[in-house]
Amino acid sequence: MDIDQYEVVQAISEEWARYHAIYRLTKVNEWMSLSFQGDIERYKNGNFCCWVLHKGIRVGGAIIKPNMIKCVFVIPPYKMEHIIEVVANYAETITDNNEVIVVQDADKDSFGYYTCLGYELNEVNKIMVRATEKFEASFGSEYKLCEPKLEYKEAMTELYYETYRANKLKAISEQSYEFQSISVDTYFSHTSQNNIPRAVSTIKLIYV
Repeated sequence: MDIDQYEVVQAISEEWARYHAIYRLTKVNEWMSLSFQGDIERYKNGNFCCWVLHKGIRVGGAIIKPNMIKCVFVIPPYKMEHIIEVVANYAETITDNNEVIVVQDADKDSFGYYTCLGYELNEVNKIMVRATEKFEASFGSEYKLCEPKLEYKEAMTELYYETYRANKLKAISEQSYEFQSISVDTYFSHTSQNNIPRAVSTIKLIYV
């Protein structure tokens, strides 16, 4: 591959989000989103969405920040390994030499491409493991079990907010209360359309 034939350019986030929903989330749907529009809404206000161009033609995309790569996708018939190499090379140019570069959501099919570039496995996460299996649980008398209803929106939003702000990933822990409130609204808007999610796995790598 002649890497000089490729370039990384800033993307308009909402347009980028449509491509991301089509070319990545149909294969690795880590968010288990309820609608195509919901996938777009999640990323349309981002500031770090990028296109990968080959001789001026869009061939893929990613979110790239100093020290961080995520949401990499390829537009067929181009090859993912080439997109990853270009994205990783660009990330190095905007990252301090003393800092590691973290790939937050590498899927298992692309793992080998990153290791060939010098990335090391840091941790493996699984999403929705055995999500449909029934488990017996015993709760104390201080707990009340009830179906999520709109009247509980404020309590649900508070739970989302407190839970996610404890996440070790900064991009998740910094999500605002308003963002979580919108997430609750989305739940109620799309509950009737919910489908059984596909099981997927993600791999987190660090380039040192």
